Amino acid sequence: MARVRAVACGVLFWDEGNLVWDDYVRQRQLALTEDSQEVLRWFAQWRELGSARNRRPQ
Repeated sequence: MARVRAVACGVLFWDEGNLVWDDYVRQRQLALTEDSQEVLRWFAQWRELGSARNRRPQ
């Protein structure tokens, strides 16, 4: 089964109330939604690929 985790080559920071992912390798910045924040936090550790789908918010 495939296992994944969030990339370690980036920085998160707050900008005007938005959480922003700064991908300094690809030189781009992305504002994150609440759902994407939750997914990134979940995959901060190695997880089974389908595990986020079955996860319930805490």
